[in-house]
Amino acid sequence: MYKKLYFLTFFFPLLLFSQPQLVNGVVLNKSTKSPISSINIYLKGANIGTVSDSQGRFSILIKDTLSLIVFDHIGFHSKELTAASLTRNKIFYLVPRVIPLTELHVEEQKISRNFQDGLFQPISGIEKTSFKLRGYVDPGDLLKTEHSIHVGESISGQKGISLRGGNQQETLVLFNGIKLTNTYAGNFDISLIPLEDIERIEIIKGSHSSLFGSGAVSGVINIIPNRKPTRAFRVHQRLGTYNSGDWGIRLHRHNDKLSGTYSFREYGTSRKVIHESETDVFLSTSGVNHLAFLSGESKKYGTTNLFGIASSSIFHNPGQDETIRNIHELLNVDWSNRWLDVSLGRQNLVKDESLIFNQLLRKRRIENETLTANIKTRYKRPLFEQILSMQLESSDLGLQDSLVNQINMETFGGNLNFSDVRAGIVSVIKMQNSALTDSSASTHAHLSFRYDTATLNRSDSTNTSHLMNDAFTWNLSSNFTGENGQLSWTMFMNYGTTVRFPSVLQQISRPFSDSTTTSLTIMTPEKLKGLALGIMLSGQALNIPEIKTHRASVNLFYNRYINKIRMFYPAGYPIPFYDVIPDTKLSGIEAELSVLFPRNNFRITTGLSKYFIPEKAAFPYKSELKITGNVTGTVFGWTIGTFVFYESEQVGWARSETGEISEIILPDYNNLDLNVGKEFHLWGLDILVNISIRNLLEDNDILTGFSFRDRRYYLTGSVRY
Repeated sequence: MYKKLYFLTFFFPLLLFSQPQLVNGVVLNKSTKSPISSINIYLKGANIGTVSDSQGRFSILIKDTLSLIVFDHIGFHSKELTAASLTRNKIFYLVPRVIPLTELHVEEQKISRNFQDGLFQPISGIEKTSFKLRGYVDPGDLLKTEHSIHVGESISGQKGISLRGGNQQETLVLFNGIKLTNTYAGNFDISLIPLEDIERIEIIKGSHSSLFGSGAVSGVINIIPNRKPTRAFRVHQRLGTYNSGDWGIRLHRHNDKLSGTYSFREYGTSRKVIHESETDVFLSTSGVNHLAFLSGESKKYGTTNLFGIASSSIFHNPGQDETIRNIHELLNVDWSNRWLDVSLGRQNLVKDESLIFNQLLRKRRIENETLTANIKTRYKRPLFEQILSMQLESSDLGLQDSLVNQINMETFGGNLNFSDVRAGIVSVIKMQNSALTDSSASTHAHLSFRYDTATLNRSDSTNTSHLMNDAFTWNLSSNFTGENGQLSWTMFMNYGTTVRFPSVLQQISRPFSDSTTTSLTIMTPEKLKGLALGIMLSGQALNIPEIKTHRASVNLFYNRYINKIRMFYPAGYPIPFYDVIPDTKLSGIEAELSVLFPRNNFRITTGLSKYFIPEKAAFPYKSELKITGNVTGTVFGWTIGTFVFYESEQVGWARSETGEISEIILPDYNNLDLNVGKEFHLWGLDILVNISIRNLLEDNDILTGFSFRDRRYYLTGSVRY
């Protein structure tokens, strides 16, 4: 039995490779050089063909080199080539029939290499052309318009992302494929990334990518910077509600092989709230961001990228004498060629917090340094591909926690030191069969295995402890793509397991400063088993002249959590505790419909997410029903966009004026955003102007000072040269 399995595992792919009549290639958009999916590729006059996948790749059987091969798609001009040319060339370009519009529209194209390697279902990508005229302040402001994304905002203005009803610690945030999520809290403030410097945001929903490892339970957000701007200089200024404003500059230089970019952004805001003494209190936030990117490309030596992020911010709440200071630094270098990717990174986080509560001064300082190393290699054949990745992460964290009684000046507290080393190895096996009897269909199957180990050392003034956890996870995915007339479709299925190791903050189930007999608990990993099914349809409505193209998708998922980590606040206490729910679940259905009308190039996109959350305390501030609608179009050269949304009731926690944390219920909520923007070309300059109004219909004062429920006005202008 074992000999048979050994033979199938190591020699079956070789049998597939022995078919000399099978050729493969990649189909690209001639204008953007991006991959094109769902291209019909078939032998003219024969019942043999295939469809390109989400990365534009295809494989097809050729028996006669004199036959004609047809490349056909509703959005591109058809192309005919001899079969012999397919054996000589590997890249084929198609000319688009229409010019891309500047609307908020989710596309599959231009997906980065990080996502190509590990994902099998359709991937959402929001391009810069979709949001540069919409006046969004930061990536969180933009992603709020997606029906399956929840953006949470803290009282200090930090914004965290969560997908599919999960928590922020379950969504992994990447910058150009590099992890931004910190070890201390397990999340990332996405408002630190300037939206003006983003080329694209990629979204994968669900927990079914083994390449990203622990932390990607609900999904992954990958932010792609604009590495090659069309202009060498840009300056922008934004003014808005809450005395808010930000300004920035960007410098860029490039030639055939090197490209360098530096950008600077300074921002600030002041929000008024009512204190318990019925006096006005202004919560202020200010900060600066630096971003640098250097890229080099060589056909012989591959591609090298070096980038860095440095940001600092300060929040002050005079009503509670609360101050939060953050310093975040990230430096990463990566090199890649056709078969190998190597990445090295360093991330540093410094956070100072102070708060007066019931005449007690609480102070906490966190210093967290993380080093990462990733190596990924791939082995490709026409019908088979294997990806092997090894990842190492080492994190050192120092925590200083103190409590001062301002009456008798008695002090409690101490220092904790954590050393966290995590290693993972993953293998992804891809198999495809593009040469089906149905000339317009193809199928792919992917099987991945991952092993993770985490070693934690904790020490304080009295003792030292050591704990090691490990986990084995696997995923099986398949998709089926085809086309019937003017309709193309993709169906996919994902089933498997994943794991999330707790953050350092979650491992401290009781604040250190509360007692000389500190109670600390190291929690076991949070495990998940999930199933996801989906279908996506797209095509051209030939019988309805008012509609040019349409697209629809439906996704269903079911997740079961073992040892789910839950955050809670004891009555009248300002610092979170954590405990474990042995068994809970989360399921849902997501649907989206997009229709393009030729007249004025109007596009209507609607989305719906319905989640079933039996344990709401484990998923705070999550709406079980969210409905969104985006309408964009062009009138007299002005881009007009509206966003309407509905969010059902949410249950969570909020801090009162006295500093106490208590559970609150946010009622269901619906509102409307309006954006008007235009780009001018004058005297060799690109001038952009935008006016935005958020929450136009209703100014909700339940959480005064939180931007997502208050009415806001913004005026944005930028000049590029």
